Amino acid sequence: MSDAAEAELREALARDPDDRGAERALSRLLEDAGRYEDLTLHLLERLETIVGPDRLPLFERVADVLEEHLDAPERALRVLVQAFTETGDDDRLGRTLARLAQRTGQWDAVFEVYEQRLLQPGLREPLDLHRRLAGWYQVQGRGADAARHLWRVLRSDPDDAGAARDLEAHYEAVEDWRALVDLLRARLPRVTDDEAHKRATQRIARLLEVRLGAAAEAIGVVGELYQRAPDEGLEEALERLAEASGEWAALARVYEAALQATVAVPRDLAQVHRRLGRLYSRRLGDVERAVRHYDRALEADPDDVRTLGELRGLLEAEQRWGELALVLAQEARLVGDRAERYRRYLALGELYHDRIGSAADAAEAWFQALEARPDDKAVLVRLLEVYGESGQWDAAVKVLRRLVKVETDLQRRAQFELTMGMVLRDELGDRYQAVRAFDRALDLQPTFAEAFEAMERTLADEGDPARRDRYYRKMLQRAREHRLDGRLVEKLARALVALNRDELGQP
Repeated sequence: MSDAAEAELREALARDPDDRGAERALSRLLEDAGRYEDLTLHLLERLETIVGPDRLPLFERVADVLEEHLDAPERALRVLVQAFTETGDDDRLGRTLARLAQRTGQWDAVFEVYEQRLLQPGLREPLDLHRRLAGWYQVQGRGADAARHLWRVLRSDPDDAGAARDLEAHYEAVEDWRALVDLLRARLPRVTDDEAHKRATQRIARLLEVRLGAAAEAIGVVGELYQRAPDEGLEEALERLAEASGEWAALARVYEAALQATVAVPRDLAQVHRRLGRLYSRRLGDVERAVRHYDRALEADPDDVRTLGELRGLLEAEQRWGELALVLAQEARLVGDRAERYRRYLALGELYHDRIGSAADAAEAWFQALEARPDDKAVLVRLLEVYGESGQWDAAVKVLRRLVKVETDLQRRAQFELTMGMVLRDELGDRYQAVRAFDRALDLQPTFAEAFEAMERTLADEGDPARRDRYYRKMLQRAREHRLDGRLVEKLARALVALNRDELGQP
């Protein structure tokens, strides 16, 4: 086609810039002639006169000519940057811009125009632009910029799992643990599966403890999980964190909050109350709260021996004897092992006797101890003491009879018989049975002078000559058989002669 044809087409366009036929014909003429610089100038001139949607295809045509025919990717990039500035059409321009930026290394121009676009007020649907920029920044190794846009994506679309994964990976790579924790905590409410929620929470807690040294903050995180579903594993984790941080008050708040939640199983309630009792007593020094929580634990689970044991230790240390007695009694009723039950009732009796001053309650406890160990001399001796102190002489005699039965040492058995005789004579006024007790003591220990004297004095006071005669003869026989002191034998013989002569009328 001649220069005349070109001139004619240019004149037509000058007369009517909207003459699309003339425009296409001139473009073909220049392209067919290989005049790509002229074609570029022609298209750029057209851009000066055209408005509206037809501009974007022209921009794309200019960029194509510059890149494909003039090997000028930098100029092509500038053209498309201008096109994006005008249109903001990422769908049509985004891929080409990225390719040209990668080819030329001029990413900053693309980043700038996109960032500027996002600053425009009233921009609709910026989410795709944030995603586009996040991806580009990641490719270029600009993690911080990528993270900034990934955050914007997640704010607009919290369910974008891909953005969340990319952001997590970035924070881990740069070891920005605080930012990672903030991200994970922000996303935690969207994790609806219980097991997944638990794993995510534990991950946050580990990051806080291990990476940030924030064990106290970790307590709060695990505490939220614990309130949802208390279990021993979480309790162990919480107490380990409290040990590491010294934040025992924070742990107490977690347990207190858990009690406000709906806990259906009484044992769960008991467990939380027991842990609070232990916490207040051993770590926070609040005895009243500790006792209150232990009591609540026992209301929920009265048979919890572990709770009773901890409460017992606290009450004993605080010398709260009345409350301690109730706990010991409960423990003694619950324990299955006879030996342990014996020890509990023995201690309960000593508590009533030595600390509270209640002889009756002490005796009751020691009787319970005897049920567990019927022939226990230590308990019988304690019962004897308490009955003597309280003047319960009939009961004291019963105890002495049991002591005589269980004692194997003859001397001690004789002593118990002597004591029984004295109680019968002096406290109960029963000289008849008293003499029999003294006699049994002498059967066991014929040389037992104290028993001999007690019998002799009692018989003399009794006023029954015949009975005195019988027992004197028996004492004399023992004295001869066991070769007692001659003076004692002579004394008995004289007394027997005088008794028979003066009172029985037998010379």
